[in-house]
Amino acid sequence: MAVFGHEVLGLQVGPGDMKLVQVRLQRTPEVTAYAEAALSSVSEKEHPAGFNVEVAASSLQELLKNKQHGTFRSRDCYLSIPESFVFRKLIEIPTTLTEEEIMPAIRNEAASYLPTDPDAMEIDYQIVLPSAFEKAEEGMHTLAVVAVERVVIQEYVALCQAAKLRPMALDTRAAALMRALVSPTSKDLMVIVSCETETAVVVLVQQGIVWGTASARTSDDVELFSTAIADEIEHITKFYANRTGKAGTPKGIILQGTGTLTALKKALQSQTEAPVHEAKAVATLPDGCDRSYIAAIGGALYPLYGLL
Repeated sequence: MAVFGHEVLGLQVGPGDMKLVQVRLQRTPEVTAYAEAALSSVSEKEHPAGFNVEVAASSLQELLKNKQHGTFRSRDCYLSIPESFVFRKLIEIPTTLTEEEIMPAIRNEAASYLPTDPDAMEIDYQIVLPSAFEKAEEGMHTLAVVAVERVVIQEYVALCQAAKLRPMALDTRAAALMRALVSPTSKDLMVIVSCETETAVVVLVQQGIVWGTASARTSDDVELFSTAIADEIEHITKFYANRTGKAGTPKGIILQGTGTLTALKKALQSQTEAPVHEAKAVATLPDGCDRSYIAAIGGALYPLYGLL
């Protein structure tokens, strides 16, 4: 495929920092450069995406000049948006609708389930194969609908453009984590738990589909934290079971985040049936590029996912 051999950028912004990676796209992707910078907190009322575009763009330009951990040659940038900005919904539509008719049908119904005016949101969807839904009504498709406020996307695009980058695609943080940590050929139901600064993001994935997301607030009390995560895993797996008619027991739980996860892994394992193991990226990482870059790496894998 044409994408193989190319280098692209993956960018994750917030909360609190910005991480940039350059990935060479090949059968075993390789991180060829990486850098990070701190970001000051801002008012989301004034800056809906959670960062000041001008300040963040200046920091991003400095990262692009940084050669401490490799040289950034590419200017094609793929971005991942934090789940706090994302709204998800599973809906059903008739299989008789053509591809051109699907989006208008989604928008016609969107006002009934979106928290904001649909005209102020960017909406995308993924068709879930009917065979995955044993309880689906005959003649109906189930769609995974994702929506983000347009003003948030506009600020991410403005950030790239101000830093002289080409914004190639924007995707959700959950999808980026899936691409970085789970093979696209895997048919197993998996849970990803990404421990971030303020929350742990819990993502249920299978066959390239994000089935559900949840979050648990971080805590210094490991037992309390692991219980909150286990509760969220139970909630999203029950949702999966109710919608599909299939067992919601995941094949495994992938734990990722910065710092030592040993105590959390042990506590979580005692509260869940599925085996818990620490994350291992599908890409080759240089020394020093730790798990905090996983979402940025997953963003960069956007053009490759499904080709491996």
